[in-house]
Amino acid sequence: MKQAARKDFVEAFARGLEVIKAFDELHPVLGISEVAERANLARPTAHRFLLTLEELGYVRSTPAGYMLTPKIVDLGMAYISSTRYLQACTNHAWNKLARELDQTCSLTQLGWQRCCVCCSCYGSQNNSFGSNCWRKTARILAPQWAHVLLGRS
Repeated sequence: MKQAARKDFVEAFARGLEVIKAFDELHPVLGISEVAERANLARPTAHRFLLTLEELGYVRSTPAGYMLTPKIVDLGMAYISSTRYLQACTNHAWNKLARELDQTCSLTQLGWQRCCVCCSCYGSQNNSFGSNCWRKTARILAPQWAHVLLGRS
């Protein structure tokens, strides 16, 4: 783990976040040694972080290793609930999109400035960008980008 330039940087907190980030789709259950390797920590240090996260309810121990619990979502929800942009999307445009498509819609933020629209549009043509589902989605949520999303100039 690289050192931060600021003197008030809390390295222990950063290490704890690295332990959490060690888990992913391909590694939903990890042993202590695996967490240590993926988080670039000594095994005893990784074990202490896992025990702390378990005590707080963010991970649980299984016979196969440790795994994240649903409580981990609370960390992301703090961000979502504090972001006006996402609230605006879910409140107005989202309701309009769901009504117009007559489908369930959701919003996912991918990284700091990228969002992904997920609509359950079924049918043989609905998975392509040129489908009616995508045209309506682009028109409602991103009219200024609709031509880009739909491949038109």
